[in-house]
Amino acid sequence: MNLSSNKKVIMKSSLFSLKNILYISSTVVLLYLTSLLSGSIVLVNERFCSDSLGINKDRKWCIYTNDFIGPSEYVMNGIVDLYNLARYKDLSGMVSEENSDQLSQRFQDFNSGFNFNYLKGSRPNAGFLLLSAGAPEKNGKPKIELWDLNNQKVIKEWNLKKAFAEISSRSDFKGSYFFHPIILSDGSLVFNTHRGGGYLIRVNDKGDVIKINDKLNFHRSINKNLDDLLYVCISNKENNQEGFAVLDRNLNILSTHYISDIYQKVGLLSRLSSSSSTNYIHINDVEPLLLSSRSDAQMSDDDAILVDSNVVLISLKSSSSVLAYDTSARNIIWILDGFSYRQNDIDVIRQMPLKISVFDKDLSGKQNSNFNRVMFFDGLPDPHAKFNDPDAIKVIMPNTIQFKYSGISIIKNDFSNIPDTLRPRANSDGKSDYNEKDDTLIVEEQNNGRLFEYSINDGSIYWTFINSSKQKDKFWRTSWSRFYPENPLTDL
Repeated sequence: MNLSSNKKVIMKSSLFSLKNILYISSTVVLLYLTSLLSGSIVLVNERFCSDSLGINKDRKWCIYTNDFIGPSEYVMNGIVDLYNLARYKDLSGMVSEENSDQLSQRFQDFNSGFNFNYLKGSRPNAGFLLLSAGAPEKNGKPKIELWDLNNQKVIKEWNLKKAFAEISSRSDFKGSYFFHPIILSDGSLVFNTHRGGGYLIRVNDKGDVIKINDKLNFHRSINKNLDDLLYVCISNKENNQEGFAVLDRNLNILSTHYISDIYQKVGLLSRLSSSSSTNYIHINDVEPLLLSSRSDAQMSDDDAILVDSNVVLISLKSSSSVLAYDTSARNIIWILDGFSYRQNDIDVIRQMPLKISVFDKDLSGKQNSNFNRVMFFDGLPDPHAKFNDPDAIKVIMPNTIQFKYSGISIIKNDFSNIPDTLRPRANSDGKSDYNEKDDTLIVEEQNNGRLFEYSINDGSIYWTFINSSKQKDKFWRTSWSRFYPENPLTDL
């Protein structure tokens, strides 16, 4: 081959390399610009269309951005699945976020399942637990069982195969929460699929699906009044506004109440929008209150005849607020603001005079505290009473004159009388129920798959439930179980 031929070969090779370089470079630039455009549209959609306050809910062009981000969400779900598969070897979303080795070390003295510290039949007031969890024996698929804590046995297990199949056929549901189940007066069971499509489901005692409501994104707490009206936390699928819905037992929506509307009506919307949290509101509990049918305000619950009322208590995590709200007048009655820190759960201990408990994160002066506490608020303002100025709401905050003269007393239980390894550490999700007859707390560390019953009097732990494999090499989450002082199935 002569010199000129070599030059031609070199030139062709160079041109080929240059073309490859230009092709690869242009492809990289195109992918980069595409990702920028896609990311920008996603950010615009999140900022201007997915608005929990509802300020931007009327923007018509959000329809197009919502359509555009669909494929992005599909890809992101795939990436999340790959991450979960690599980290947890599981796609159910029910494996504990905390390191299994650390949990195994922390709970080394406990067996998987229930660990009872008293003899069967020795605690007639122990009550009943509606246990909801990702079943270790079913690779994290949901299980719901009713336990007799006195006799230490399961008295009812719901067959959830039909509900699981139905939800799986409607979405990419892989076994996430069947959350905060509640038993209605006819024995049927209602629960939501928090973090798994947000459906509200009702099944009968055999597990047959009676009704599914998919109109809203149902999540967190489910509670009911004496007439089986359901109060459920929601977010709107169109604009992510958060609030709660009232439904009948057939899961028909009777009314919806959005927190942004509630706060805007009383001129406090800026209280929410000034938050630095990406989730301004984050409602996690709504509790209906009862009302005495008698006139004596000092009458105790034991003597009074209690009936349903229009008042509910609302827990807002991001603003650390507890509200008393009239669902009929659609008006705030009072707000407890700043006493807790991103609390998860409210429970009514006594209807009159009103006493509640709040499951809270125990700061103890530290922003990174790993422990929880339960706060008891007694002597709260009667939310059914007529105040001097019906157009004004009470906002009660710590270290204020209004609090000093309010008559409210607060008792804090930080579980400091038990070892640190046993103190509750529900950093993002958890709850407590109160057993009045035995003066105990039933505490749930949802993310760590642990429940236990704790004596307020002396710190004794009556039982502990560990939701893990038998070898304790994998821990599964629980799903907001529910305590009943009496058997909810007795009269059926």
